Amino acid sequence: MLIAGVTFLLHTAVKAQLLSYTNSTGGALAAVAPHTIGTNLTRVNAVVSAVVPCINGFSSSGFLNTSMYNATAGAIETTIKPASGYVLNVSGFTATLRRNSQGPSKVRFAYSIDGINWVDQLINQTLPNAMCDSGLILNWTVSASVILPNVLRFRIFGFKASGLTGVLQLLNLSINGNVLPVNCVAPANLFANSITASSARLN
Repeated sequence: MLIAGVTFLLHTAVKAQLLSYTNSTGGALAAVAPHTIGTNLTRVNAVVSAVVPCINGFSSSGFLNTSMYNATAGAIETTIKPASGYVLNVSGFTATLRRNSQGPSKVRFAYSIDGINWVDQLINQTLPNAMCDSGLILNWTVSASVILPNVLRFRIFGFKASGLTGVLQLLNLSINGNVLPVNCVAPANLFANSITASSARLN
């Protein structure tokens, strides 16, 4: 049979950085993609603003000297969720990080969709001691989808710091992926052929 205007086949994903932060000292986001809602950077699990911050970026202290990652460690966090009727397809995370001599030498990326269970990188990433703004670009490729009422919660956990006043500086964070209407995907048992601008034959 022919069905006119098969809209679920004609939608295209909005390819974008879903969320981006550049260098605001207060953690303000630079941008979020259309049809998404993001939150500014925050500090969690006893992490605080650095007493002597860098001029640029999000400078934080209060990281512990533990050598093992766990989901209750000090972290920097941001969240993003889709607008009603849309789904986030997350493809990865990128951030530029540096520390001073007492800051956390190990970091690990992780995300949660339900706010309870965390998916992490499974490996620690090592940060060199560097001057302000001389960070290391770290990447993590993932595949995750988020639909309301769920919220993507992304954290950068820091640990193995030699002092509580040690500083971790974050610059240029991005959450990558696309945004798609939830009704644009055909049911799994429905196939289409002979597609024209106004119709398609469904099998």
